[in-house]
Amino acid sequence: MLCRKAGVPDADVRGNITSHRARSTIASQLYNAKEPMTLFELQAWLGHRSPQSAQYYAKITPNTLSKAYSEAGYFEAGYFERNVRTIEVLVDRDAVASGAAATGEPWQHYDLGHGYCSYTFFEQCQHRMACARCDFYSPKESTRSQLLQAKSNLQKMAVSIPLTDDEQAAVDDGQAALDRLLDRLADTPTPAGPTPRELDLPATARLLPLVDVRQGGGRHRTALISECAQAQESVTVTAVTLMNVLVDFARTGRIGPLHCGMPLTEAEDLLGPGRPHPAHIMKGPDIDGYPYSWNGLRLVVTQRAVSGIWINLWPGSTAKLPQLVLPDSESFEATVLREELVTALDTAGCHHEVNPVLTFGEQSSILTQPAEVCAVFSLPGRDHHVPHHDRHYLDVMHKHTA
Repeated sequence: MLCRKAGVPDADVRGNITSHRARSTIASQLYNAKEPMTLFELQAWLGHRSPQSAQYYAKITPNTLSKAYSEAGYFEAGYFERNVRTIEVLVDRDAVASGAAATGEPWQHYDLGHGYCSYTFFEQCQHRMACARCDFYSPKESTRSQLLQAKSNLQKMAVSIPLTDDEQAAVDDGQAALDRLLDRLADTPTPAGPTPRELDLPATARLLPLVDVRQGGGRHRTALISECAQAQESVTVTAVTLMNVLVDFARTGRIGPLHCGMPLTEAEDLLGPGRPHPAHIMKGPDIDGYPYSWNGLRLVVTQRAVSGIWINLWPGSTAKLPQLVLPDSESFEATVLREELVTALDTAGCHHEVNPVLTFGEQSSILTQPAEVCAVFSLPGRDHHVPHHDRHYLDVMHKHTA
């Protein structure tokens, strides 16, 4: 009757137009007004007993969300001037152009002042502010660093690094804050595995060389500096390849910030909610030994902590991994020959040996050391669209806690 009197249809694409929907619309408008009602004021106006009931009526409009986001200063002076700095990175264009980077050879080298770091996920390394000098590090006076600097086809770039509050304090307050940060991370594993305490990091470490980010036009701009002869040429660089991920996993037992022993809640903060195994649905979330899945990534959970990490591949087809694991890729070619992975591991200096427990029949397996990551290969079936049906392809790589 109200719709007829107002001259509007009885229904729209969302369903029937009712007085309850009108009440919800008015409540949302009051919540998003220029001088908006608070949730508690809206609760009183609606006559609800609790704010939990009122919040279902308080729908935030895109304009309100955009205004709040802008006023928070994320892209303006507030956030970036306080929390983002840049660090110089050398890109080995020869390694990219030749395809060596796709096989796991380091192609980006972060300048730490006293040396270089070739860790693919450097921006996510907890030790980036004061390097613990794990296996990804090479001093500038080393032969490896001198050979790198002698290359003619290098591109020098400045990459933005968002800082945590502890890291920002180290930048602002100097050595005392840096020492506190080092103490806190003393028993946190490095990307290569050992902790700074096990690596015997010097008591006084040098801070990462950082540069302030300057703003222009309200948007963040990353500086690009090139000192190579081909500076004006455009170069397409794939940030992280599947082989990079596999080799780093084999060497370290970690996938970026993901590692065995971390709480499931922390993993889901990084990845978003995972798809639970049917056993979790039937028997509850506290059942142990079953995985949560993010497409091709699976995290096995025991006592609400990650006890296993799996990367599943499907030879002859494409698969997906979360953006945290394989950035800038909606899907990837999931066909990896055994020889290709072994060559990449050898190039990266990752020791591996035959895993006799999982090597039998048409299946073979290797185990990397010291990370103890297991790779399992098998011969493809007749329905697999692969170029070689008589060669072994990677099915899965996984690591489990003891």
